[in-house]
Amino acid sequence: LCSLIAGCVWAQAPAEIALSDRLSLHTSLAVGAPAFCPKYGWEYPYTAKGYVIRPGRDNDKHLAFRLHAQSRKYARLMESAGRMLLRLWDFTNSKIGIDHPAQYGRIVDVYLAEGGKPGGEQGFFVSKSSRDNYHRYNAIYIYHLQDFTYPAEMAREVAHEYGHAVLPPVGGFQNPEDWGNGYLGENLFLKWMAADKALAKEDAMGATKAELDAWVRKNVTPLERSIWRFGPQTRLLAGKGQRALDEYVGLFLYVAQAFPDQLGRCMLLAGGQDATSALNGVMEGINERSAWVIEVPAYARGDIWLPIRGKVDIQGAKRTTWKGEGMKVTAYRSRIEIRR
Repeated sequence: LCSLIAGCVWAQAPAEIALSDRLSLHTSLAVGAPAFCPKYGWEYPYTAKGYVIRPGRDNDKHLAFRLHAQSRKYARLMESAGRMLLRLWDFTNSKIGIDHPAQYGRIVDVYLAEGGKPGGEQGFFVSKSSRDNYHRYNAIYIYHLQDFTYPAEMAREVAHEYGHAVLPPVGGFQNPEDWGNGYLGENLFLKWMAADKALAKEDAMGATKAELDAWVRKNVTPLERSIWRFGPQTRLLAGKGQRALDEYVGLFLYVAQAFPDQLGRCMLLAGGQDATSALNGVMEGINERSAWVIEVPAYARGDIWLPIRGKVDIQGAKRTTWKGEGMKVTAYRSRIEIRR
């Protein structure tokens, strides 16, 4: 069915692709008044619009994404990026409980640029033109499209830039880049995509499940495993380089796996924009509760770290000595139940 619907996109009239009962993509290849990107003023005559139904508000469709292409030959790429971003919005909204920033109209603009250096960029821009009344944009750029061809890398790039656009900012890093929410986004989103059995490769920039699984094993699992085994290293979190960034990303990947219902709450309670604040948010968010059920992955069986304070009753694990935030336990079951 998807392939039949997708085939309609190449008509001149606008076409709609329904991804679910709350996600839809509208694409038009009719040349109209071009959009002008805010950073460079480049023209984009081809458009796609992603609509979502936001839970708890109404049953109307709300514009969440505007995608822009400079030539017709990249229309399929525009469609692919729109499909993936709608899926990522759905993950972000349902699993974290956050939406696009309200100060930008809850819209993310995506510019598929044929120029520039290969790679991507996200930024918050104010237009330099009266054409759009000097509008403020939450914008993603993908540059040099002729080199944007490897599906798994394309999915990673889109997920990375969307992480910058939607996830709470954590910064203070000096390399590989200032802000870490892009790296968190690529790891978190690609893991969720790989785990979604209903996800079609058309929703992942053409990447297959095998390619996504391989990427997750190589990049995500080692970061998660480190936090399960050793807990967050506060000395590393206070750093400025790649190891500090890995520790921050691993911390939230761990929370998403061990305490998925508290992920958004932990991000909200961070109270700052540095990696140390992220740990404070995790400790506060997890310890708001008085009971937990934790599913321990096979690779983490044995001694593991839990961000739980105080005296508790534990089933499925035995508490051991631990200096620092949280507690260390030896897990002898895959399922641990804890209650104050």
